[in-house]
Amino acid sequence: MFLAKTGARIRVSVMAPDRSATLRNAEKLLRIGKIAAAIAEYEKVVRDAPQEFDAALQLAGLHVRAGNTDAAVTHYRGAAAALAVKGEHGRAAGVHEKILALKPGDEDSLEQLAELAAAAGDTATACTHLQRIADRRIGRGDLQRAIDALERAASLDPEARLAARLFELCVQSGDLQRARAHVTSARDCRALATVLQHAGQSADARELLREAVKRDPSDLGTAAIIIRDCLVEGDLESAAEFLTPAVIGSDTGAQAAAMAILLAAGRTETAQALMESALSSSTSHGNWDKALQALEHFAEAVPDHPPVLVRLIEVAVDADRLDVAARGQELLAEAYLLRGEIAEGLAIAEDLSDRDPQNSSYDALLKRARLQAQAAETEAAPMPLRAVR
Repeated sequence: MFLAKTGARIRVSVMAPDRSATLRNAEKLLRIGKIAAAIAEYEKVVRDAPQEFDAALQLAGLHVRAGNTDAAVTHYRGAAAALAVKGEHGRAAGVHEKILALKPGDEDSLEQLAELAAAAGDTATACTHLQRIADRRIGRGDLQRAIDALERAASLDPEARLAARLFELCVQSGDLQRARAHVTSARDCRALATVLQHAGQSADARELLREAVKRDPSDLGTAAIIIRDCLVEGDLESAAEFLTPAVIGSDTGAQAAAMAILLAAGRTETAQALMESALSSSTSHGNWDKALQALEHFAEAVPDHPPVLVRLIEVAVDADRLDVAARGQELLAEAYLLRGEIAEGLAIAEDLSDRDPQNSSYDALLKRARLQAQAAETEAAPMPLRAVR
């Protein structure tokens, strides 16, 4: 300190401490075993020159030797943060490793190591650190933050295959919406659908079951459940979507029921294909009885669908089963009249009456067909013009 007189004023000036001298003094104190005094000297340097990373690291090391773990960690953290800002990621990571040696599993250092590794492009190492964090959080029951860490890892490295673990953790934590984002298999879909169903979220559960079948078309049991639920709710379109040949099977009763659903859902071509597929084996091998049995099932399921009845008549004629053909004609005429296709219905009624004039059922059918035809003609006739007075 010195005094300088300027006029009536006295200026007091303090010389900046000599950093080199302070460091030399600290070195001397350290060499003679005065660790506490050496720490005090290093504290002066770090306080006055925060950019002195080496001094900060030396100070942290001295705190380690003195058994001051918390103080050492504080100085290591400060040095690591400053090194990271300066872009010295490798040195910063090394400092965090020192912290982990003092405080194994320290999450802050693990997070910093993950960020440093990611910044360096080492996503595998970053994921490893994040998974260590997740493991610690799971161990203490902090599942939500464990999921946060694993989601961060998965975003860095999709090849880490963390989706299954994330899915299980989300379900375990009760975060079902979050679990939805980590579904990767039909099995996951079914498992989550069960949990959602128990939670009263039936619509979401059904959507997951649909996804399960799309992911695994061989899952016939789940498809059957979906079809059943859709039919209960009257959603024929959705039920028809899952009526695949594998689900329907070879039972003619099931095929007939499926055809009725397909027709009700407006999938006429699919229904027709189903019928032809059911008949192909029998008709190609001349197994007429089996073919007729299948067609009768179809006719019972969809009695107002003319193509089924037309096919029934055709096969009955081929099989020389004229009684079945006549019954099919009677049903077909009824179907045509019901649909308003009166000309076709009348033609069939006339054919039946010609073949068996004594049959009272045919006679009644013909009379009804003629009455409908007359009514249609009357309705279509032009109105007479009224004379103007």
